[in-house]
Amino acid sequence: MNRSKTWLILYLVAAMVSLNLLVLTPTAVYACSCASPGVPRAEMGRSTAVFAGKVTDIKRRDWLVISSVDPVQVTFQVSEVWKGPVQATLTAHTARSDISCGYPFTVGGEYLVYANGSETDLEVFLCSRTTPLTTAVSDLIALGAGVIPGSDTVNRMAPTYWLPTLFFGLLGLLLIVAGLFQPQLNRRLGIGQRSRLFTQPRFQQSARQTERLGRIVQITLGLGLLLQAIGRLYAPGILNNLSLIFLGLTGISLLAILGITVRHWRA
Repeated sequence: MNRSKTWLILYLVAAMVSLNLLVLTPTAVYACSCASPGVPRAEMGRSTAVFAGKVTDIKRRDWLVISSVDPVQVTFQVSEVWKGPVQATLTAHTARSDISCGYPFTVGGEYLVYANGSETDLEVFLCSRTTPLTTAVSDLIALGAGVIPGSDTVNRMAPTYWLPTLFFGLLGLLLIVAGLFQPQLNRRLGIGQRSRLFTQPRFQQSARQTERLGRIVQITLGLGLLLQAIGRLYAPGILNNLSLIFLGLTGISLLAILGITVRHWRA
């Protein structure tokens, strides 16, 4: 074999080895260094979009040269939106590797996403408050109720949404005030206590008990309605559960009033 053919074979072998190294070995020339993110509300103010969603697809571009900074397109089935486009499906991109501050999404995973960039080109960084939905309890409480794509809660400025909220909130406040200050209000209105209508002590005692329980009913019912109204705008899960507790106490108080009344008439 002559010298020219030998050099040609060596060049071909070297080219094939280099090609394999380029294709199979990712080049990682970036290093991600993160500062602690701010509180949820502050991060939402700095983000282009904040939403919760399930990852349905991840597209990676397998180029000849693979780099940790290569963009990966992630598609989400959106369940709730706090900021940004209100759509049932959103796409965002992130870096291929966490070495370059890419977020490690997995297909089927559900996440609370804080995205930057533009509304038509969202980008997610490892250093944001983006996190799996199962570990986002504190964020969800701080952010409050979001908008559900495709539901009738999208337009929160519509009168059909905020008028019932305002009505029940004001009604709740009115009942709370009436329950707390009922004796003072009765005196101002010239209304005496019902217990004075009875001459027998046992009837007077029953009337006083029903008056006290009636005030409890007003206060607990008012708190239940007020928390329901606030829950439509902020932390619906926790406030709605609290409102159910107060409404349950209202029901117990009403049953107690009924029991006292039945005992009174039997006597």
